[in-house]
Amino acid sequence: MKDLKNKAGIYYLAVATGYIGRSDVIRWADCCIEHLDVPYDFIELSLSGSKSIEDTLSFLKTIYGKNSFVTPMYIMLGLIRSDFIKQKISENDFFTYIFRLYTHGCMSDKDVVEFSFLDRLSDGYYLATEGIYGNTECVVQEAIDELKRFEEYKSYLEGVFLEE
Repeated sequence: MKDLKNKAGIYYLAVATGYIGRSDVIRWADCCIEHLDVPYDFIELSLSGSKSIEDTLSFLKTIYGKNSFVTPMYIMLGLIRSDFIKQKISENDFFTYIFRLYTHGCMSDKDVVEFSFLDRLSDGYYLATEGIYGNTECVVQEAIDELKRFEEYKSYLEGVFLEE
């Protein structure tokens, strides 16, 4: 069950940031219900397609069962870095995900401190794209370098997101 809880945390961040859609989460919940012995929360999650996105996120957070998303954050940061390098996501999406991970993944003051570099990278990108300060190439390279330490965590994702 611990593995399912961690996956729920990853799905929470992935949906909250817009990296994946709610239908992906519902398919995952349906698959878990079909193949595993899961708590009732998965049924509620499976039925959340007609509810608000906040309800879906609430069910995921309940399944995850923690107030700190440190490990799911590490995994998602490794994933978005890898996807950006492989050109699966655009530069703008890359920084949008960074910003959204910071806003949705930091649930405590400790998290805000640990992940404050995400806010700095996001602000740096905004300032560079607006021509206010710095250049985008430097900010992009800084982000790639900064997120390199999370690359090893993306291996946890194998089999997490169901394929189409």
